[in-house]
Amino acid sequence: MRYDPAAAQDMSKQGRPGTYYFSVTDAKDATSKTGNEMIKLTLAVSAGEGDPIRVYDYLVNTAGGLWKVKLFAKEVGLDFDSGDLTAEECVGKSGKAVFDYDKKDVAAVAAGTRQKAYLKVVRYGIHEDKPKEDLPDTMPAKKPDTDFSQEAKDDRDDDPIPF
Repeated sequence: MRYDPAAAQDMSKQGRPGTYYFSVTDAKDATSKTGNEMIKLTLAVSAGEGDPIRVYDYLVNTAGGLWKVKLFAKEVGLDFDSGDLTAEECVGKSGKAVFDYDKKDVAAVAAGTRQKAYLKVVRYGIHEDKPKEDLPDTMPAKKPDTDFSQEAKDDRDDDPIPF
């Protein structure tokens, strides 16, 4: 078998579905294909080992899209109720969001017309009104500063219950 080693993709840099920290690195005012006002966000997402990955998201001014604008504003500390959100306000903001693969990308990969699926924002923030079983598994953005494995092992040695 002959192959090009440079064609191998490091899937750990792509990220997997989960809940991650993000920072808005860029935001631009734009117009959707259907003529609606929107803000195109560029997010740096800590989705695994290594450098953050880049994820694009769109906050669209439609009746069906304002739920996402509201959750984004709540997560990053902006005032949704003011009725005005600018791209400039979004840059530098950070928070947590649930990410999953884009379903169209997954279908294209399965059909062989695309090589990989990309992460997209499912929802901003983790809120009590969303059942936890509906969310992907949480993955930490970074390794903790403290190694808890030794503490857990020590606790188990003193535990009289064997399971």
